[in-house]
Amino acid sequence: MKNHETVLIPSVGQLLELSAAVLKQLPKDLLPEEAQYWIGHQSRLGEVLRQALKISSQDDLYWGGLGLSNHRWFLTREVQLSRLIQLGYPEAAGMTKEAFTKLIPIPEDKEGALLVVPANIISIDKQMKLIGGRNNLNLNSLKDTVLTHDTPYWIYGVENGKKMLGKSPDTCVQDFAKQRRGLTAVEGSNLIAQYPDVLKDHYIDLPGSRSGADRVPCLFLYFGRPRLCCNLSGYANSNYGSASCLR
Repeated sequence: MKNHETVLIPSVGQLLELSAAVLKQLPKDLLPEEAQYWIGHQSRLGEVLRQALKISSQDDLYWGGLGLSNHRWFLTREVQLSRLIQLGYPEAAGMTKEAFTKLIPIPEDKEGALLVVPANIISIDKQMKLIGGRNNLNLNSLKDTVLTHDTPYWIYGVENGKKMLGKSPDTCVQDFAKQRRGLTAVEGSNLIAQYPDVLKDHYIDLPGSRSGADRVPCLFLYFGRPRLCCNLSGYANSNYGSASCLR
């Protein structure tokens, strides 16, 4: 006769308290589209919760020895990486999902993180198509005015331009001063990849790049689809705001 080990399970009271604790810790800035994503991917949500809630020596190996304090930032990576995989980024880069995943670094412990896949890995033309849009920029005249990276990277403290509505890109660049900088064209396309409903609220200037001497890239909706074009850098429009991040 085999010996049976007693398996301890949480009490009903513990489960109710845990459910309340999880609900309390949901991000206050959770966007509707993010909530809807998890509603539609409940099995994936279950996987993420299992990895976040289980504590054992094996978990330390799974998380790369990062420790529990970094689980939150790993989940940020998981959510945004899953979105890019869903859109077909690995295939567009000519990679397997596994190879693409290995390129994505763990984000730092900072708010407002956004994953950026640079144009040398997937061109802006292709990235706009992946999000159901189109690029109308002349890429030969497009230049970034800020330092970026040639491998996937994270930017932090991202603001989608709503706070800068009605200000010209040139004015916004002055307002950003030393603390912030404008998003580039490819950072803008990555922003819409993760948060497609932003353009339903307002349009976005991207003063981290220039298209010629006096124009900056911008994102707007054309017949309901994202379009990347350019605006005069000195032009102010109440429907447009310059997106930015921390330096």
